[in-house]
Amino acid sequence: MNIYLFRLYHKSAADDDYHIVTTSVTSHMIEGLNPNTQYIVYVTAISEKGQSLPSETLIAWTDPAYPAFVEVRLKFRIFIVIFIVSPL
Repeated sequence: MNIYLFRLYHKSAADDDYHIVTTSVTSHMIEGLNPNTQYIVYVTAISEKGQSLPSETLIAWTDPAYPAFVEVRLKFRIFIVIFIVSPL
């Protein structure tokens, strides 16, 4: 069975709706994440037989933008990289 596409579903725990990214590659960088926020992520695969069941759900937290002991204002880019491994 050939897998043609992957659908990556992600949202913050506070959001109602998932953002959906459709891709043909096995990795994707989610950008624009907020600091100190919980995110929920899962993936499905699409083949000639249709869409798969969802993967296990990943729950991840982004780091706080500023460590508690630092008072200097800095700006960080926060992102999560998801690698999708399909069975051989």
